[in-house]
Amino acid sequence: MHVLEPAAQYLIERFDPWVRRAASHWRWLAVAALLATLATAIVFRQSHVVVGFELVSDVSGRVQVFHDAHGAFSESASNWIRVTPGRPSTATLDFHGDNAAWIRIDPPPGAGLQVCRLTVNGIRAEGQARVHAVSAMEASAGSACVHMQVPISAVDPHASLVLEGTAGAVLQHAQHWRRWAPLAVLPALALWAWLGWLALHRQRWAGPLSAWMAWADARAHRWLACLMLGFGIGYLLLTPPGAVPDEPAHLAKIVRIAAGVPFADSRDMPLPDVLAGYGGFGNYSVNKDAFTPASLVDVAVRPLRCEPSNPDLPHSASGYFPLQYLLPALVLRSTCAMGGTFGAFLYLSRLLNLVLATCLVCIGIRFSVRGRWALFLVALLPMTTFELASISADSLALALAIAWLGVLSGIHGGRVSVSKATPWLHGLGLGLAVCKGGGLWMLSALAFCRQAFAGQGRPFVPALARFVLLPVLAGIAWGWHASVMLAIREGVDVAGNLQQLSDHPFGYIALLAGTLSAHGERLWLSMIGILGWLDVSLPAHAYVMAAIALPLSLWSNGADRLSPTIRWSAMAMVLVALVLACVPLYLSWTLPGSHAIEGLQGRYFLGIAAFLLVWGSFRASVQVRAMCVGWIFATVVWINLVAWHALYLAYFVTGRTG
Repeated sequence: MHVLEPAAQYLIERFDPWVRRAASHWRWLAVAALLATLATAIVFRQSHVVVGFELVSDVSGRVQVFHDAHGAFSESASNWIRVTPGRPSTATLDFHGDNAAWIRIDPPPGAGLQVCRLTVNGIRAEGQARVHAVSAMEASAGSACVHMQVPISAVDPHASLVLEGTAGAVLQHAQHWRRWAPLAVLPALALWAWLGWLALHRQRWAGPLSAWMAWADARAHRWLACLMLGFGIGYLLLTPPGAVPDEPAHLAKIVRIAAGVPFADSRDMPLPDVLAGYGGFGNYSVNKDAFTPASLVDVAVRPLRCEPSNPDLPHSASGYFPLQYLLPALVLRSTCAMGGTFGAFLYLSRLLNLVLATCLVCIGIRFSVRGRWALFLVALLPMTTFELASISADSLALALAIAWLGVLSGIHGGRVSVSKATPWLHGLGLGLAVCKGGGLWMLSALAFCRQAFAGQGRPFVPALARFVLLPVLAGIAWGWHASVMLAIREGVDVAGNLQQLSDHPFGYIALLAGTLSAHGERLWLSMIGILGWLDVSLPAHAYVMAAIALPLSLWSNGADRLSPTIRWSAMAMVLVALVLACVPLYLSWTLPGSHAIEGLQGRYFLGIAAFLLVWGSFRASVQVRAMCVGWIFATVVWINLVAWHALYLAYFVTGRTG
């Protein structure tokens, strides 16, 4: 270490004058960094390729499709596509470079399979796939399709295809641009690193940065409102009817509320068959083909069915509290009274839910001190905004959780008085408790505000009773009432799972740990944004940007240092919440003998992530804050734009991978 110190001192003295001269032109450095970033985006856009084709099989099963630039196939570069007899299944390979120059297809044994309608970046390329190698099956390439026949006794049957002609040329073009990626990325990273170094080490920047951060902090809720409404409207327009997870079940609950059955199941009561309005937009687990804007308009302009006809409506959302469906139920009643269309009901309901959720989230951001930009980031993740712009129960539940955390942050940081926050604590706490039982644990965060109550001369124990105990009792009461309406997966033994949980609680924890270990990456990605019925993924770089932004938000705070007691308590509460949040799915959705808790989705952990980022955060200098907030803002704008593009491609251009 003593040997390196003179060398480091020499370098500082040797290059410091030059660095000072460069720093005086920091504005040109910023422009150069932006231009380098734009060049990087252009390079990656030119190297992006989407290969699509249809699989037509005469047996049911799953087909594994590998892709590689040189034929060295691996499991990590493969997709699984479900096939059904007589129904074409769309396969989509989304990648950079020529990583689909070689394609290997592994059909199920006994299948007669055809690979047809090949496209590369939307360009028709039939007849440009050559059969290169075949194992344990027969394969031949025709002018329109590649035909495969697999014996029933075949072991590891597969055929390798090579793309030629126009398709091969497009892939080579993409690979050419891919080679330029390092030359584009490295200058951009170097320039941004240089700007970051200047920001950290030039104290004369502290004053302007402090003023800028104060300006940004005061207007964070306004920026959030603009971005959330803008991106949310894009999601609700780009998402076809029924393409939000479990939307038919939520729509059935809305129908029951509008028909006067808000707190129970309708059983055999005649109800309007509103779900018939979906037409061909349904059954997304197998309906993977691309739609057309004309087909969407055709469904949207159909008259809304309002006459009771006793349909077999889904029951899985019957146990949800009616609060989160109130606006769509009012829209349903109004649309029926005016003789409106199915599209008017659906899109207006989505819009009103988005507006209400935006108002609640803005309240949380406006009041917050610690974790303001963390809440800003979580609220604008594609998964969150996509759900907020829907008619699902998650729209209000997520908004209430973010608003609750923001109000508590404001009380803890002294931004809002207890008396001013009291009405919000009553409403948000009660709403959070009844909307989704999984949010009950979040009410306990009021304990972090004990000193704020004492500093304002407010008794804390009565506050716990009013703002925590009463909502918890209301949530438990509703959960007990709704337990008879719990949606149970066919084949699940609820009593057996409950007995197993009570007899071997550590076995359940081990099962949860195994689930997170085996499926953690998928849950993490779907928390950031795997949209639709978990079949519309974002480009890989969007997940990388979000994965950087989420931990950076821990250092986006200018508040006082957080007590270690609060931080460690918050981490313990998150672990407990993680264990408890998965219990309902273990009981009602996990089959006997399963090696994982089934039915988990990343969006279930958005509230937990927001809680941890608020109450596990750190104080940072203004220079660090400015860089973190800048990255967060750029990230939410960019990844939502690419999410728009991914939705458009998936639903209206290429179709979706099964």
